[in-house]
Amino acid sequence: MPQPTSSEQVTLLRVRDVNQYIKWRLEGDSGLTQIWITGEVQNCRLYQAKGHLYFTLTDGDAQLNCVVYANYLSSLDINIKNGMSIQALGSIKTFHKRGTYSFQVVFLRASGAGDQHQALAKLKETLRKEGRFDPERKIPLPRLPQRVAMITAPGSAAMWDFVTIIQAKAPMVSLCLIPAVMQGPHSSSSVMHGFLMAQKAQPFDLIVLLRGGGAAEDLASFNDADLVRFISDYASPVITAIGHEVDYTLCDFVADVRCETPTAAAQLIVEQYQTYITQLRHYHTQIDAQLQQQFRHYQLHLQSLHHTSQRQLHTLIEQSRTRLSQLGHRLGQANPLHKFDQGFSICSNPEGQALSSIDSVRISDTIQTQFQDGHITSTVTQIKKDAKWLAKK
Repeated sequence: MPQPTSSEQVTLLRVRDVNQYIKWRLEGDSGLTQIWITGEVQNCRLYQAKGHLYFTLTDGDAQLNCVVYANYLSSLDINIKNGMSIQALGSIKTFHKRGTYSFQVVFLRASGAGDQHQALAKLKETLRKEGRFDPERKIPLPRLPQRVAMITAPGSAAMWDFVTIIQAKAPMVSLCLIPAVMQGPHSSSSVMHGFLMAQKAQPFDLIVLLRGGGAAEDLASFNDADLVRFISDYASPVITAIGHEVDYTLCDFVADVRCETPTAAAQLIVEQYQTYITQLRHYHTQIDAQLQQQFRHYQLHLQSLHHTSQRQLHTLIEQSRTRLSQLGHRLGQANPLHKFDQGFSICSNPEGQALSSIDSVRISDTIQTQFQDGHITSTVTQIKKDAKWLAKK
């Protein structure tokens, strides 16, 4: 590309000037003023605040943004819906601040159902007759899916909405991203390839097809007959979360569960975990209360046993003390030395042998007499037997 030399004067235009020029050229063209355009209505939405109706007009190859302002809409006697084929009268208008243009409709009339709407209705009826929508074909979702595959566009808002909720409320779930093209002519084949990848990889408990909202033509790939039949025959449970609440595709009808949004799909998975977590907490509280009750019961029982054993031990000690005192007294009484306190003494010969009878003593024998506090040595000078003893003999 040639660059201007320093001697050349460059004319610089502001964006506003360019847009104003485009506006003047387009809106001044008689070929774009008060013209009739035919096509099929898509993405129809009414803004309640101002009463304006916005929709897209398409012929299958191209699309045109259209608007019917409230003052014109109130004079129309038809109810405009998606899939309707219409003939619209209006002019091309530009919004120079945004650099966009649209077809401002002042009058329109219905011309029957659009070709795309008719083709979609025909395909839906064919699939219904094949039994693709039958409830018996639905696979029950696992209660607590451990491994979940996400088929979606990497880094999309739909993906992050789903991932954020799962990680926050059910971090035990393992998520695997399988990238796919989610819009355009190659979307359906890319999504089917994603399902095949999930089938060849480690077994997944659940497959979730995720896509954010968009225009009807953006979601058209999810009405592809091959993709719909492929999901219908898929062996693992499938959740579809495509678009917004009002968006329905044929894939939604054959999926095992259809969720309105990616956020709703994540909430559905998390819900089961939260239910079980709540139950586990309830059981934990019950078990803890039962353990506390049993602990208090055994604690009181042990305290009772302790008091009983203390009383029994005290009684046993007192009995033992009494018995010991009695035995001590008897032992003291049986002690030979105790006789010394009563005035008795012990006599023995010089060899230390105790003398129990006078027959063991002779006159002039030396004997020792043992008292409590000492002993004496004496010589026998007289021996006399006791008359009472002799009488007994």
